[in-house]
Amino acid sequence: MTFDEKTLEGLRNERGPDEGKVFNVVRSLHHELEEGPATAPVLRPIAERADRILQELEQQNITDLAAMDYIAALAKESEDALKAGEDSGLSARAFGIC
Repeated sequence: MTFDEKTLEGLRNERGPDEGKVFNVVRSLHHELEEGPATAPVLRPIAERADRILQELEQQNITDLAAMDYIAALAKESEDALKAGEDSGLSARAFGIC
């Protein structure tokens, strides 16, 4: 599973509890961080925010549906940031610092 908007849209249409879907998507984001250290400077802040969304969900401060919406916004931000990094011509680390 990849952490992107297309995957999230597909998950929204699948049966099953949204809470489990949110956990799986965030887990896939962390897997991407482990497997692709080059993108870590860009994805790490997004992963930290995704973890906070999970905490809010666990504490029942937000609903499953709201968590999916927040995660979808992070996925879009992630895609946009990775594309901007590629377009900048900078290394992932330099772009992450920038």
